[in-house]
Amino acid sequence: MFERNRDEYHFPTKRFLLLGALIGAGVYYLSREENRRALDQKLNELGIKDAAQDAAQTAQETLEKAKETAKDMADTAADKAKEIRETVQENAKVAGAVIADKAQDAKEAAK
Repeated sequence: MFERNRDEYHFPTKRFLLLGALIGAGVYYLSREENRRALDQKLNELGIKDAAQDAAQTAQETLEKAKETAKDMADTAADKAKEIRETVQENAKVAGAVIADKAQDAKEAAK
């Protein structure tokens, strides 16, 4: 009943080892000062470094705008929820008064 078929679950060990080796090689390459300088120089020659910095700055600005928008939306939702709560409370009071009046009328009519 609770037996697992070994073929159903396959942990991708070889893929993780390959991914780890690729990441390790990339870190090693970038950790060497002369490789980092050469890469930096090549990026500057191609104009990619400036584009990457501009893209990073744009992404940061977009993230800040998204945070502000989310905060504004949350504040607006909180305000609307407060208004709805107050309206429901007022309507409940009115409904309670109407029900009390109707109950009193029914009580008097029953006499």
